[in-house]
Order: sequence, then structure tokens, then C-alpha cells
Amino acid sequence: MGIQQIIFLVINVLGGIAVIGSYVLGLRGQSGGANILWGGVPTGTRTIYTVSMILSALGYFAFLYYILFRLDPVQTKVFGISGFIIFM
Repeated sequence: MGIQQIIFLVINVLGGIAVIGSYVLGLRGQSGGANILWGGVPTGTRTIYTVSMILSALGYFAFLYYILFRLDPVQTKVFGISGFIIFM
């Protein structure tokens, strides 16, 4: 794994920790628990949101796998820029 791939992975890990950490802080900071964080979204609609969030996360992990393990940064060009700089 090249240096650009490692930097990209570190950015994603740190960003993931920040997102999960914000969820934990949000849940701990509210007296009503997780239900108050839904902000009045009907219970039936929550299932749709939950499924779409899971599908989105799976799609992102597939994207991340492809970028890290299937693409060669030296041969990759996005908008005419070589490497993974565009992703960072």
C-alpha cells in the first residue's frame, strides 16, 4: 500500500471515529435517548431511513475497498490530476 493510500485510509478512519463519536455524544447528551434524536420522524418512516443508511454505509465501504485495493494511485487520474490527491 502506497503513501497516498495510507493517508486516504487514515483520513477515513479518523473521520469515521469522529462520526461515531458524535453519535455517542448525542445519545449521552439527550435525556430522551435515541428517540429524541429522530426529531418527530414517524416510527414507520424510521425503518426506511435505517435501511437506506445501512445501504449507504455498505456502498461507501465497497467504494473504499475499490479505491484502496483495486486502483493504482500512479495510474489513476481524476479531473486530470494524478493520484489520490483529489480524494483528500
